[in-house]
Amino acid sequence: MNIKDLDIFLAIAETENMQQAAEVCDATPSMLSKSLKRLEHKLGVSLFDRIGKRIKLNAVGVKFRSNASKLVAQAKLTMAECYSLENEARYTIAAPALLQVKWASKLSKALVTTQPK
Repeated sequence: MNIKDLDIFLAIAETENMQQAAEVCDATPSMLSKSLKRLEHKLGVSLFDRIGKRIKLNAVGVKFRSNASKLVAQAKLTMAECYSLENEARYTIAAPALLQVKWASKLSKALVTTQPK
């Protein structure tokens, strides 16, 4: 179980809609579905009731959401404290492959110039 899977679970639990959760997480519904299946497999329980293409948080999911929320908040706080200790900015460049080929190296060089650490 990892923090990213928990964060994705929380987004899905909030919206009870894979498409909306995917937009919140800036990911695809397929990726979210795989993350949720991985988490449920690890826990050995279903967190949602699946009715056709709809999902609804079940009783186990409601209970788990409370603990997952605390874990994710603590992990984010811990990461923020570690990053601020290093005074380091972190950037992620995400784009379709065609755009990455053209622009990623230019953006990367510009970041290295302006943010040497």
